[in-house]
Amino acid sequence: MAHLRPKQESGVHTTIITAKSKIAPMKSQTTPCLELLASLVAARLSHFILEKLKPKFGHMETTLWSDSEIVLHWLCSKKLPDSFVLKRIEEIKKLMTALPGICNLHYFPFL
Repeated sequence: MAHLRPKQESGVHTTIITAKSKIAPMKSQTTPCLELLASLVAARLSHFILEKLKPKFGHMETTLWSDSEIVLHWLCSKKLPDSFVLKRIEEIKKLMTALPGICNLHYFPFL
């Protein structure tokens, strides 16, 4: 889900821009791999939205949230378990560095 949170004189207002979901593949996947795919969807969605908003707002600060510690570890690690993970991590990193403005990645613990 993507939110826009502009700061205005009257305060801060949050608006939902869009949401995206994806059905898990028929082929059996581990939970960390499914979480990795969700992070990739989030990075792609952020990149798409910011490219569309860039002409109007310029550079913006972006925060991507994840409740997956393993995905966050993979993003910081130099040694990855296999080519499936490697390819997706490379794409996420490429998208995050291509985002206009500042991009932050944070952990959000799920209850």
